[in-house]
Amino acid sequence: MKSITAIILSLIIAQAVSAQNADSANFYYRKGLEEKAAARFMVAEKFFDKAIRFDAKHKDALLQNGYTSLLMRKTDAAKGWFTKLYDIDPTSQPAIKELATLYFEYRQFVKAIEFAGKCTTCDNAEKIIA
Repeated sequence: MKSITAIILSLIIAQAVSAQNADSANFYYRKGLEEKAAARFMVAEKFFDKAIRFDAKHKDALLQNGYTSLLMRKTDAAKGWFTKLYDIDPTSQPAIKELATLYFEYRQFVKAIEFAGKCTTCDNAEKIIA
């Protein structure tokens, strides 16, 4: 009987912690957006990182961290964030578009063509594939 009570209590605590993590992730994500809008990109990057630490699958935080890295000309970091987003959500058109462009700029043409073929909203997909 004690073990059943302990299991139920553990599940309740785990659910509460999970909800807190999601709330914290959203809080830091919003703070990151505010800082990015104010052009304080390094601070925004730190807030997006915190959001991702609380929720590793926070798609919006991954995307915005990628865009923020691009604005700071940290293309390797941006490629990493967009790749993580693509791994979580292979249908993410913004991630696919940015990865196609980044691979093209890195002259990794096979990967660039692969992502350009998957991108339905890319303006430069035809240029990359041609």
